[in-house]
Amino acid sequence: MGRFKFNLILLVLIAWLQPSLDLYGAVTTPPSRSKPSSSGRSIKNDLSSILRGIKPIPPRPGGPREIPLRPLPRAKGGKKGAQPGGLDLALQNTLGKTKMPVPDQNFEGVPNVDLVLPPDTNGDVGPNHYVQMVNRSFAIWDKNGNLLYGPAANNTLWSGFGGACDTNNDGDPIVLYDQLADRWLMSQFALFASDGFHQCIAISQTGDPTGAWYRYDFLISATKLHDYPKFGVWPDGYYMAVNQFDGNTFAWAGQGVVAFERDKMLVGLPSQIIYFDLFGDNPHFMGMLPSDLDGLIPPPSGSPNYFIEVDDDAWGWPSDRLQVFKFHVDWSNIANATFTGPEVVDLTADGYPFDADMCNFSFNCIPQPGTAQGLDAISDRLMYRLAYRNFGSHEALVVNHAVDADGTDHAGIRWYEIRDPSGTPFVFQAGTYAPDSDNRWMGSTAMDANGNMALGFSVSSGDTFPSIRYTGRLEGDPLGTLSQGEATLIAGGGSQTDSAARWGDYSMLTVDPVDDCTFWYTQEYYASTSDIGWQTRIGSFKFLSCITSPSGTLQGTVTDVATTLPISNAQVVAGASTTFTNASGFYQFSILPVGSYDVTTSALGYGPKTATAVTVTDGGTTVQDFSLVSLPIVTVQGTVTDGSGHGWPLYARIDITNYLGSPIFTNPVTGHYTVDLFQDTPYTFTVNAVSCGYNSVPRVIAPPAGGSIEDFALTVDATTCVVPGYAPLPSIYFEDFETGFGNWTMSGLWNPENEADVCGSIVAPFPSSSNGAYYGIDGTCTYNNGITNSGELTMNVPVLLPDTGSATLSFFSYEQTECEGNCPSDNRYVEISTDGGVSWALLGEGNTEGLWHQRVFDLSPYLGQSILIRFRFDTVDDISNDFFGWMVDNLSINAGTSVLISGGLIVGNVYDANTSNPLNGATIDDGSGNMTATFSTPDDPALDDGFYILFSSAGLQTLTASYTGYADEIQTVNVVENSAVIQNFNLLPHQCEDGLDNDGDGKIDFPDDLGCADSGDDDETDPPPPPPPPPPPLAQCADGIDNDGDGKIDFPDDPGCADSGD
Repeated sequence: MGRFKFNLILLVLIAWLQPSLDLYGAVTTPPSRSKPSSSGRSIKNDLSSILRGIKPIPPRPGGPREIPLRPLPRAKGGKKGAQPGGLDLALQNTLGKTKMPVPDQNFEGVPNVDLVLPPDTNGDVGPNHYVQMVNRSFAIWDKNGNLLYGPAANNTLWSGFGGACDTNNDGDPIVLYDQLADRWLMSQFALFASDGFHQCIAISQTGDPTGAWYRYDFLISATKLHDYPKFGVWPDGYYMAVNQFDGNTFAWAGQGVVAFERDKMLVGLPSQIIYFDLFGDNPHFMGMLPSDLDGLIPPPSGSPNYFIEVDDDAWGWPSDRLQVFKFHVDWSNIANATFTGPEVVDLTADGYPFDADMCNFSFNCIPQPGTAQGLDAISDRLMYRLAYRNFGSHEALVVNHAVDADGTDHAGIRWYEIRDPSGTPFVFQAGTYAPDSDNRWMGSTAMDANGNMALGFSVSSGDTFPSIRYTGRLEGDPLGTLSQGEATLIAGGGSQTDSAARWGDYSMLTVDPVDDCTFWYTQEYYASTSDIGWQTRIGSFKFLSCITSPSGTLQGTVTDVATTLPISNAQVVAGASTTFTNASGFYQFSILPVGSYDVTTSALGYGPKTATAVTVTDGGTTVQDFSLVSLPIVTVQGTVTDGSGHGWPLYARIDITNYLGSPIFTNPVTGHYTVDLFQDTPYTFTVNAVSCGYNSVPRVIAPPAGGSIEDFALTVDATTCVVPGYAPLPSIYFEDFETGFGNWTMSGLWNPENEADVCGSIVAPFPSSSNGAYYGIDGTCTYNNGITNSGELTMNVPVLLPDTGSATLSFFSYEQTECEGNCPSDNRYVEISTDGGVSWALLGEGNTEGLWHQRVFDLSPYLGQSILIRFRFDTVDDISNDFFGWMVDNLSINAGTSVLISGGLIVGNVYDANTSNPLNGATIDDGSGNMTATFSTPDDPALDDGFYILFSSAGLQTLTASYTGYADEIQTVNVVENSAVIQNFNLLPHQCEDGLDNDGDGKIDFPDDLGCADSGDDDETDPPPPPPPPPPPLAQCADGIDNDGDGKIDFPDDPGCADSGD
């Protein structure tokens, strides 16, 4: 993420000062996740102009800027693991004798044109191009190193797109070549937008990265910053792993994993997104990578994408380990998506323990010549990529990370080949590469088609400038060794002296799809010593023994059977490979493994067609043409209604896959919709009410001849919010501790607390009148008793939940610990038991700190059971315990079925009466406690902004519409039971704020027109001018009065007046 260094260095320090995960107690693994945390769609997508015709947005070098890397909370040092202690047991401390191949290509990449640290160097290779992205900028070359485009700011890709992706250029970029579809993926995040944190993704329309791009904006979270996004290409999706932090406090907020709907993105349609937030499952999961496909052979059909993280026993795990997870998606029914695992690969038991602690996780670590400034080893996570390859006989994953090779902060690279990820994953071979006294780190590894392995990395020491090298092994070399020696891509000529110490944060080794043998590597280096003058290098090399996998070419044209005209953008699928026809209807798979294929082509508006047993020969070209029959257009229509009792029409959004006009909306008064679609073409309708509290309904519809009627009845989900027209779930248990703690057992530091007590007064007022439950020492107002401590607040008498309906637990919480959120040093657990307290399941953990806030948990899975609730505080050390602790108040269990409230809906818009502009944020009140506000409707072209939905009792109701700066309007509406009526409002603005010259004096509004006494005055007419002041009194000799009574008036008639001034 890119901001000015002096503004963001504090944020890095905040992240750094989070508590250490090396203070764990025993870390446990919860059950696998079976339901996504959230799902949705791209909030915007379009097709760009041809990139080579877009003027690059130039780099914008201001002052030096640091792109923060938020350290994982495990990376705080202070504790060594039980293993290995001294020399790494898998250490390779000598160079292989066989010489590595020299570079074939070797050219400069993008330098530090934006004056940022670090570069986040990455790049990938396609059939004809190499594309590199660094923080803030990218460039495109041909494979001979000739620059074709750039360097350009990364957000050039989203130029004219609008929104955060267009205006933000925040960094953490990734570029990947999708060889199954001959497409490119480029991405970076856009942070701190008005609505949250975004991921921007672009997919090339063709295999030419200088052509047009399908552009996407995905909102990942409204509250969580998703740092360090890493991608993997897979047949059924593009997968992403992110490290999450609270968007306000930057406290650790858990591992996030995301899937994007690849099939839709390849054709530029709105894409679904599936997101699992793993913080509630286990906050210790972190630093994962998704698998990224290499090679011509796809994974077995239906294979999940594999995610892996590495964990040191020093971080609280029982052993050093790799943890393997499986992400399965079902785009036709997202509720079926699962993220399961982990499968634990016990490295300690397998003889591969390691020590991840380099320099106590200080950034200032790896030595360089001529300076005391060190470089960051980033030894708290796996290094990109997690490269997957299917060899037919077996599946393999390779990955690496930095370790302390000998207990002296001597950086080496631990690498792994993991086999059988779809079954029981195991380490087939591993090693720690540290062949001399130099430090090696920041690695990236991959395998070629023959199973040969290469590893690129940075190397540095007090005598060696940071340089770029690579090593490797042949498939038949002794296991656990990189025995082919070492080669230099470029020798560094200087050191980095900036005190930020940032290096990396990643590099990238990939395999050329043309021969599946040539490795391409990109990494940073310094040509001369400077603070931030990094450069990047791009190079390729190949093991001479590598034999290209046998492959051939499949090509042809797709035309309309009736007109013989070409069909563009038709999808052609051969095995796991996908391509699309161009404007001439031509398609080509230039590299397809030999074999027999069933080849299927389809296009929107046409029936699909399959050619069976199409043979691809080694080095040959197979031609397979298709002629498709167009489909008629039919109408699908229906209504969307409430399905929980009221039955009224609902204003709803309907997302339709494969339909370019998606989404569509129902009529808010009738609930009716209509859409024209192609006959017999499967579409997935996903219906969501605009009002809060209704369950989403997906349905696959293949419109028959003559069309169809498809009605949807949405049921209420009362656990998410109070639904208009339904009473909140009834309370079956409430505890505000005002009458004592008779139903609760307290242990450890839990004790009653009153607002008037020393500690209670700190967080007063309480949600209840005066009492709550407090974990802390009353008097000192901390939980620091000098020892590791824990305690439980446990319900004594169980609560029986009903058999049907839904249920929730809510309570108010005030938390303040060293964690600024939740962490294993000071865990706050909310737990539930259904067996009388014998065993406990986790509902959630601590989160927001420093203020009273309400927590709500869904208890519906426990319907029909007797439950106990427990609040458990667990601090695993006596360090940094001088914080307030934890308070709980106003606990409520609500359960049952939502009760209908008699009445109906009123819908409508609120406008400015003079301009007819809609007013968002206006309030509508029926005077009986029912109130709502108008909102925008940006995705519905048939409905104006300023729209509202209000529930009210049946019969005549008096509604008042209000908006700041406008006069209220009152309307009487006849509300119909279980139905919807429309009522619009047109509000007159106050004359002093309406932008009009109401009194014709040439002056508009207050304060320019002072005829408006103030900005709330509704009368702009100027008042009459005030009367002139009386003249001053005249002197006696000029006042027209006979002041002395001599019958003479004033001078000169009265000589007694010497002159008129007398």
